[in-house]
Amino acid sequence: MNPSTEHRPTALPTASAEKPVPTDRLYLTSVCSLNDPSAFLWLQQRLDRSVESAQPSACNALKLSLGLITPEEFAAAWINEVSRALEKGLYPVSLCAHCYGFQKLIKRRLLEEEAFSSKVKEKVGELVLPQTVHYSEVLLAQLEELKKLIALDASEVKVALQPACRARNVEPSDYPTELLRRLVEGLGARAVYHPYEEECCGYGFNHFCQAPELADSQAVYRKLKPAKEAGAHLVLTQDGACSATLTRAGRTARGLGLELSLPVLTDAQFTALVCGAPAGEAGLGEELLKALPFKRRQEG
Repeated sequence: MNPSTEHRPTALPTASAEKPVPTDRLYLTSVCSLNDPSAFLWLQQRLDRSVESAQPSACNALKLSLGLITPEEFAAAWINEVSRALEKGLYPVSLCAHCYGFQKLIKRRLLEEEAFSSKVKEKVGELVLPQTVHYSEVLLAQLEELKKLIALDASEVKVALQPACRARNVEPSDYPTELLRRLVEGLGARAVYHPYEEECCGYGFNHFCQAPELADSQAVYRKLKPAKEAGAHLVLTQDGACSATLTRAGRTARGLGLELSLPVLTDAQFTALVCGAPAGEAGLGEELLKALPFKRRQEG
């Protein structure tokens, strides 16, 4: 079930084809305490787009990873949520990269495994299976319009990228290529590369919950240290959980006598700042904005 014309879809190139991504009449799903929708909602308001947000709830991706719910229960909760959105004429967009990845896996099982889909049908009735969309895809689809809102010159800002594993690795053929890099460079900033960019930040649910020391070590030595050495002013993520992990790793590094702390922002927060959002409305502190080498854009 692809977005209809009322959702103003924009086609984004993926590894195998083009993906129609909705840019209007949106409904944010998978909202939890780690994923603050403020920056994304601020941007949509500036673009005069219609968007609603689900109420924050416990993360079903985390509960599924820890065995607190079954795949059937995850599927039922997801289908119920997207069904409510579609009934309003809104297209569901996941705020959580981890849920987004699990949604793709579950959708595949629903389409390919009759026994699994039968169990889920017993819980929800009709299987409503829209295209899976992550909010980062929406931002990239809106990039040309967002450029018109740019208020800060980010040309001196160097950004280390932390793509969300679950967003880009689960069915990568259905995911826009180089999404974060295209967004950052489209906003005028400089994306810097380090050799561990493509690796997990350390959040990966199982090892974060069961081996937190290993997760912290990985984030310190394979994320923050290489980013700092590459000259980055900040690290950009696509998920609040990745942001929380890397922020915590900065505190761990200080405990080890290493000064590796870098501001960690989501792509929505960074985009909102570049487009003139007050730091508070992007879910950030004023001191962070002052610490970054932004310049007020010269008119004309």
